[in-house]
Amino acid sequence: MTRMTIVMAAGFALIAVLSAAPAQAQRDRVFVASYGSDSNPCTFGSPCKTFQQAVNVVAGGGEVTAIDSAGFGPVTISHAVTITSPAGVEAGIAAMSGGNAITISAGTNDAISISGMVLDGAARAANNGIQFNSGGSLNVQDCTIRNFANDGILFEPNGTSQLFVTNALLAGNEVDGIDINPTNTGAVTGTIERVRSQSNGQQGVAIGAASNAMTLTIGSSVIADNTASGISVGAATGLNLTVSDSTIANNGGSGIFSNAATSDIMVTATKIANNSVFGVLVSGSTTIWLTRSTLTGNNNGSGTESSGSLFTFGDNAVAGNSNGNGAGASIPYK
Repeated sequence: MTRMTIVMAAGFALIAVLSAAPAQAQRDRVFVASYGSDSNPCTFGSPCKTFQQAVNVVAGGGEVTAIDSAGFGPVTISHAVTITSPAGVEAGIAAMSGGNAITISAGTNDAISISGMVLDGAARAANNGIQFNSGGSLNVQDCTIRNFANDGILFEPNGTSQLFVTNALLAGNEVDGIDINPTNTGAVTGTIERVRSQSNGQQGVAIGAASNAMTLTIGSSVIADNTASGISVGAATGLNLTVSDSTIANNGGSGIFSNAATSDIMVTATKIANNSVFGVLVSGSTTIWLTRSTLTGNNNGSGTESSGSLFTFGDNAVAGNSNGNGAGASIPYK
């Protein structure tokens, strides 16, 4: 074999190897910046311009980080990912008219985390801040979600899933601050902690008429100045809800209203004040328990209808409600 033949053979072998290799391996961590370009490889030195391109190229379970404060465009997520920004950086999404800021349709076990974002609905021209259709879990931390035509967070998984919302502001949305409304079977669990849901067009937190079991906790939160009720539960079945250490005030409907079936709600160490209808109104076959809570300044303190039940541990402060303290003045022990 001649020298030229050997060189040519080696060259062909190298071309074959390069052709078989992927054009670009996915990275576990990628970056976006105001000065970036979506033709870049999304490294720290050569960042992308938009969240969508960054999510497209990041490995499953990887992280997208905003380097500086800017708007990085709406994003659709189909796999596990974290989108975040460091302290001092305001990473924003100004959603387009008729669309969502973030849409999530991920796999059964995919964990989605959104941290440090400002999502804006363009004066209620865009639909939802975050619309979660499927996935293993959604974790929203340190976010502001405001001014959407529908909900700040619309959580409607089609199967078993988890929702965690911490240190968030949901304000000025035309429908609900947070809407938890599963669309299929599968247990749903969730925690809403240190959240302000205020000045929304309907409920601060709405829990839909799902037939699947839900276990939810709302703690250390402020749910106030919403046009309808602070917390509203539809005809859900098998709901177990705990509300603790929170303030539910100045809402246009009741502070807490439930029409759920065979469900239990525990309210502890919570101030329910100045709501326009009832402080607490229970209907359906829900049982609500009150302990160490205050009901004051509401149009009516509390009430029951249909087969709803209201019980106390005898340690609540119920006084100063305009049309009477209602069942809250003499709730039976149990």
